Formats: sequence, structure tokens, C-alpha cells
Amino acid sequence: MSSLRPPQKINESGLRWLLAGVACLLALVCLGAGGYTLVAAAGHGGSAPRAAALADQGGQAGAGDTGDSSTAAAQAGQAEATQTATAGGKAGRVGLPLHLAIPAIGLDAQVVTYTADDAAQGQAGDTGQPCLNGGLIVCFDPPTLDLVYWQQGGVDGVELGGLPGEDATDTVYLHGHAGVPGAGAVFDRLGQLVPGDLIELTTIYGVLTYEVTESWQFDRAQAQSDGRLAEQVPGRLVLIESDHRDGAEGTGQAAQGLAVVAEVVVGRASTR
Repeated sequence: MSSLRPPQKINESGLRWLLAGVACLLALVCLGAGGYTLVAAAGHGGSAPRAAALADQGGQAGAGDTGDSSTAAAQAGQAEATQTATAGGKAGRVGLPLHLAIPAIGLDAQVVTYTADDAAQGQAGDTGQPCLNGGLIVCFDPPTLDLVYWQQGGVDGVELGGLPGEDATDTVYLHGHAGVPGAGAVFDRLGQLVPGDLIELTTIYGVLTYEVTESWQFDRAQAQSDGRLAEQVPGRLVLIESDHRDGAEGTGQAAQGLAVVAEVVVGRASTR
């Protein structure tokens, strides 16, 4: 007669280690997928960073719109993970500017890129000649009054103009109108800024804080020879106002300008 062996007792310690290993493997798989998504979105140019920023905002807002507590918790966790991932330095990286706020003068405006199509609609304040010549941008005359325009260097003949960020190596230029008869313009109160006033510039990576250091008026016809405007300084921001106020020369065009210079405040970048 064959003897039956009594069932062997499972090693509880080994079982715990096995379960822990499986849980760890699952955690690594999930983390790898999330990390890939964040890295892929941040590593592509063009519209990818914009899409990533919009996705982050949508995820945070959506967490409060659902009645499913588990779904809300998952969305909140995802938003927290995204914030943690970006807070480690992305806000200081150079990136496309999206919004400009200057609390001291109540300015709150969208920032868009000045393109060849925009230049085709504009004219030089001193000569009245088109701002697009032979497919190249030769002057800056924003086509709208309520928007701020970023000067993009290295495109369509534009030599100067860098991306903003704590790590920026080139000067950043933003343009806008002021003093247009019978209409309000985005830079109407720019001349009221004084050294020490703060400027908030939002990029695809977060909010940068700049501090005003100086300002001066200039003749737009002589802008090309103004070495202060062309100076390239890491972390430098120059706001350029096209002045249409009474007394400005030209027929409806801005012959005068105002430059306001600010320097980035390192360590004040935020991903909020």
C-alpha cells in the first residue's frame, strides 16, 4: 500500500515575498507608462508642449466635476504626480510664452508669436513701408491692440528674440501698442512702471517672475542703432511699446517707442 504524504505547509514568509515582488513589478510597469507620457510630451516641439499643458489643466479641473470618488481620487493623484514632475525645474526651462501679467498697472493679456502674416498687415512707423519685405520681417507692428506679441528670433529674417526661462541665454522681446486714439491698447499704462515692479510671464512650463530695472523712450527710426535694445543678456526681458499718442510723428503710425527692461528673478519660477 502506498503511503500518502501529508500536504506540505506553505512557507508564509516566502509567500509574502512573492506577493511583494508581484506588486513591485506592477508598480514599475505603471510608473514607466506615466513617465514615458510626461517625457514624450515635454520632449517634442511644436504643439506637443501646448497639448501637455492643456492636458494638465484639464486633469486638475476634472477631478472636481465627477461624482465618482474613486475616479476623482485617481485624477487628483495624476494631477499631483504631474505637478511633482514639473516642479523639479521645468518652470525654469525656456519655453513658448503664453500670457503676460503686470499687477502694478493691471495688465493681463495673452501672448502670441509675431508671424510673417502679422508683419504683412503692418507698416513701419517712420516710413510707412510694409513690415514684410521679400518674405522677411523688417519691422514690428502688431495687428491687434489687445494682444502682446513675442519676437521670435531665427525665423523669417528676424535675428534677435529668445525664449523666456530662468535658463534663457538671449534677451526676450515682447511688443504691444499704446495711445491709439479712440481705443484702448494693451501697453497704454506701460510708462507707469518703475524699477522694482514685478512682471509675471507664463510659458508652457510655468510662471516666471521678472523685476523691472529701467526704461527709456526711443525714436523707432533709430531703433536699429540703439545698442541697449540689441544687447543680449541671460534672463533679460524687454517690453517694447509702439506709441501712438498725440505728438508722435507720422500719419497714424507709431514713430516713438518705449522700452521697459526687466530681469528674471531666479528661484521665483512657479508651475501654478
